[in-house]
Amino acid sequence: MIQDHILKAAKGRYAAGDSFRIRHEEEVNGSVCTTRDKPPALTVTRTSRGWVYHCHRCHTSGYITDSKASPSSTIERMKSITNSKIDKEVAEVTLPLDFQPMSRRETDSTIPWEAYHWIWQYGISSEHFTKFNIGWSQMYKRVIIPLYVYAQWGDELSDMSRGLVGWVGRDVSSKDIQKETNTPKWLTRSKKGKRRYFTTPGDNTVVLVEDAISAIVVHLATGYTTVALLTTSVSEDLMRVLRDRPVYLWLDGDMLAHSVATVDRMRQLGLQAKHIHTPKDPKEYSKTFIQDTLKGRRDG
Repeated sequence: MIQDHILKAAKGRYAAGDSFRIRHEEEVNGSVCTTRDKPPALTVTRTSRGWVYHCHRCHTSGYITDSKASPSSTIERMKSITNSKIDKEVAEVTLPLDFQPMSRRETDSTIPWEAYHWIWQYGISSEHFTKFNIGWSQMYKRVIIPLYVYAQWGDELSDMSRGLVGWVGRDVSSKDIQKETNTPKWLTRSKKGKRRYFTTPGDNTVVLVEDAISAIVVHLATGYTTVALLTTSVSEDLMRVLRDRPVYLWLDGDMLAHSVATVDRMRQLGLQAKHIHTPKDPKEYSKTFIQDTLKGRRDG
């Protein structure tokens, strides 16, 4: 059952607002909704009373109550979700209570070396830890990357107002351990309402990527404005914001057809959009490769 599948993946996630994606392997209309050549489509969000889930592919959705919640509170929670479609309990968001800045490694030995090793491999140094306020949470056992509001979002992506709107956490354990424990790589927590992004302000050119580390790596290599979508879709609200800018959509190789279709849609809305196709996410490539790839697409 889908409930059993979700509860197994959600084990240990008890903070309201925790959100993660898993594969939706339930049969829908006689076929499995999510196959291995597609990214996980089932989003699960923790509330104070249980878990809300929604499949972005087949649109199956529902609510699983925490076994400790009373029947009356469960009924009220179901009514609330049905009526609003928004979990109003997660109106505010804070960094994890045990958040530790990774820039303080000389004075704080509680941050595991695995966390540093994972992020160092992408050429991100201590000065970048400070710039982007990257840290560690032992409670979540993840590298934490905050999401901030940028001033004048509708006009410019240049001034950080430092208003926290969420964070993403990356599990740094091995792939074997992630598979064995059914742990998703990324965990997202944010305020409800508009879509949240991780943004690194730069010059007029904008590169859209999927994850926050790719956004940082591309920004450091090029100086371009980069936006981590934290998913693979581009909302029409974001398209409207970027209408007067050169835009590149850079997702990994599995998303080629999706990237082409998205760029076609962006062009229909008047954007100067192109897609970049590589087998891996941008963060896996060198500074020179990133520069040459973007320059080649710009000149082509």
